[in-house]
Amino acid sequence: CSYEIFNISSNLDRYIKLGLVTLVPTFTNYSLNCIIDLKPNQSRNTKVMLENYIKNDCEWIANLDMDEYITFYDNNYNLKDTMKDCKLPIFRLTWWMMGSDGHETIPPGLLIEGSHYGEFNKYHIKSLAKRDEIREWSFQLFPFFKDSNRLLPNGMSLKNYTEHDDSWPFEYYQIYMNNGIFNLPKAKVFIKHYRYSSYEEFSQQKGNISITAGGVVNPWKVHRRQMWLEGNFSTMNIANIYTANKAHDVKESLKQRKLTKSIQIDKCLHYWNL
Repeated sequence: CSYEIFNISSNLDRYIKLGLVTLVPTFTNYSLNCIIDLKPNQSRNTKVMLENYIKNDCEWIANLDMDEYITFYDNNYNLKDTMKDCKLPIFRLTWWMMGSDGHETIPPGLLIEGSHYGEFNKYHIKSLAKRDEIREWSFQLFPFFKDSNRLLPNGMSLKNYTEHDDSWPFEYYQIYMNNGIFNLPKAKVFIKHYRYSSYEEFSQQKGNISITAGGVVNPWKVHRRQMWLEGNFSTMNIANIYTANKAHDVKESLKQRKLTKSIQIDKCLHYWNL
């Protein structure tokens, strides 16, 4: 999200009233007591949240952005059962980068319905990690573990498996299609990252801020149109059935909230053309 353009406090207030966001005590002086301060440093906020709140409240932790969506190949899987089967203290979430599908303006419906095609970003992986084995989480992609030097069944140390690109071959497989070689996530659960969206949204958000949440100069603003066009992937459409079913569930849930006269739900339904 954009610290410069959007009023973070008022946007959070909307979702808090809808019952979709739980507010925790603040570390800053935003008028609404916003959870974190995006402007100084994203890594610092991750570290503070883990140390003060998340650490004692759950078994598994993930650090995901609002445009990242955990998904599965089909409806036979769910996150709870997946984590029960995980024998390691970390589950690496491979990264499926969603393109723009050529949308110049915001398409009707939910974001996950508007983008279908993407490509596997093999060197960009986020993590689900066991809370009680984490020493510190001050980097957005992965945590640092207490026993980081212990060897895993694949022969790698936990540190190398977590922090280095050497482990990425364990997370993908290759297929041959249309005279090309394509990399696909091997795990049944992975991330869909909706980085580009329509050009209208891209121009208002990622392509219109000077400093990123990580505190560095935003490369997406300098050549906005060119950067967006590079995201018009037509590589492959995966997990579409699961995504479509989840979109249906979300819309039905929103319509049910409308029946119970939840605050501002009409505005959401109008915006998403439901």
